Amino acid sequence: MKNSSLDLWIFGSLFPELELLVRELQAKEEEEKAGVRWFLAETKKVRIGLGLTGVGVASASFSIGSLLTHTPSPKAIMVGSCGALPGSGLKVGDLVVACSESFSELGVLEKPGIGNTDGLIGLGLEQDIRLEEKLGVSLLKAARGLGRVSQGRLITVAGVSASISQARARMERFGALAENMEGYGLALAARKIGFQAGEIRGVSNKAGERDRALWDLERAQVMAQRAALTYLEGNLP
Repeated sequence: MKNSSLDLWIFGSLFPELELLVRELQAKEEEEKAGVRWFLAETKKVRIGLGLTGVGVASASFSIGSLLTHTPSPKAIMVGSCGALPGSGLKVGDLVVACSESFSELGVLEKPGIGNTDGLIGLGLEQDIRLEEKLGVSLLKAARGLGRVSQGRLITVAGVSASISQARARMERFGALAENMEGYGLALAARKIGFQAGEIRGVSNKAGERDRALWDLERAQVMAQRAALTYLEGNLP
């Protein structure tokens, strides 16, 4: 490829989180980079990469770092689903834009699934990383015409909440709206590599609710992608 840089990366953990974007942008699958699957949407004016991070914060950190190292971009957006934490006011089908990501288990575990880095000062651990404010505002504006949307802190978890009580404990500790499994990987890569990062997710379920009959994963995935498409329409040439 003659030009190896992009105008924007969009990341999702699995193909259904990018399928609508791939189709609408007429993106073509490219040769894998370090085993990471990705697609390229290209016009005369913009070049957009769509990358599959895999599930979980470790996979996301590796995949995003690898793709941005091989094919840099000044901006990256993550789309996907999330579980609404108790007290957030979020419902299934709502959209949420992240202003920051906190890695719930990082540090010394105070409770199941809840860590604290205060006792590990000097190791360079950042439990909370803010995302790019202006990009977040642009995503928020793009999502408003699609339905209910909120903005606030999200938490990334190594393991999703096993019960409503655990989800409530995470909300009380971090003051977050929802939990997911990859967002911190985007935030960390942005901090280390130096690009603007934004994140928008659709709510698929209540965090801690394990009855999949009450989930709507497809709706959440589609809503996030529609918001990303609306953002592209208003913010790229």
